[in-house]
Amino acid sequence: GRRLAERAGGGAAGEPTAAFFSKVNRAEVEFFAALEDDFNTAAALGALFGFVGETNKDLESRQLAPADAAAARTLLARLTDDVLGVRASKQTSGAPEVRGSLSDEEIAARIAARQEARKRRDFGAADAIRDELAAQGVVLEDTPRGVRWHRKA
Repeated sequence: GRRLAERAGGGAAGEPTAAFFSKVNRAEVEFFAALEDDFNTAAALGALFGFVGETNKDLESRQLAPADAAAARTLLARLTDDVLGVRASKQTSGAPEVRGSLSDEEIAARIAARQEARKRRDFGAADAIRDELAAQGVVLEDTPRGVRWHRKA
């Protein structure tokens, strides 16, 4: 969110590096391939979170050029806002707007995306989904028989 916006700067950043452009294309292809596969939102979110994890690593290691950050922001805005309908809040930079509590189906989809991320050993993405659900008042419990969840009282 905020750090990516700061890295992108305010003006036209130019073209992203070839390596990062490849990451953007791969994330977009994986995202839409998942949606085209019986509307597999869990896998689509997994592709999105995988891209976010890679981008955060690049940002942390100072390998993310301003043009790369701008390309990442463009992709994330298009996939989350235009395709999924999740808009960043105007009140808090980068925070998603809360449209009320999550439905059981939305929670199940996010848990499935988390499980998919864990299978890929992308624990950063899995933790991000857990944190997102916790912010919505949903507590996850990993058990030997699978993930159980409940809403905070």
